[in-house]
Amino acid sequence: MLAGAQPASADAELSLTKSSPSSVLAGEPVTFTLTATNPGDQPEFNLSFRDELPVGVTYVPGSSSPAGAGEPTIVTNSVEDPPGSGEFVDQQTLIWKNVADLQPGDSTTISFQVTLSDTAATPGARSTSSAPA
Repeated sequence: MLAGAQPASADAELSLTKSSPSSVLAGEPVTFTLTATNPGDQPEFNLSFRDELPVGVTYVPGSSSPAGAGEPTIVTNSVEDPPGSGEFVDQQTLIWKNVADLQPGDSTTISFQVTLSDTAATPGARSTSSAPA
C-alpha cells in the first residue's frame, strides 16, 4: 500500500498500516484496510492513498469504503513475474486522492476488496505501502 499526504509542515509524519486476513482462498473476495494516523503536532492536509497490489490480485469495483473516498484511479503496469523470467503480467496500483485532512492524533481508514487469481497464491507475496510527504 502506498499512502501519501500533502503536508502542512516540512516535518510532516504519518503512521501507516495495512491489514488483511492472514489466509485467503483464490477467487474469494478479500478485504484490505489502509489506515493513516497523524501522530504529529501539526495538521496534515489532502491525504491520498496509493496501494500497489501484488501480482494476481485485482480490485473489486465499487468496494471502497467509506463511499466518500470514491473509487480509486486504477493504474495497470506490465511487470516481469517472476523477475528474470521474461514473462510479463499486469499489476494494479490503486490511487485515492484528497481523501481527508488529519488533525494531530486523528486517523482515517479506507477499506476495499480484491480477488486473487490462482497464480496469486505465491507464498510470501507482499504488497508495498508508503506515505510520501
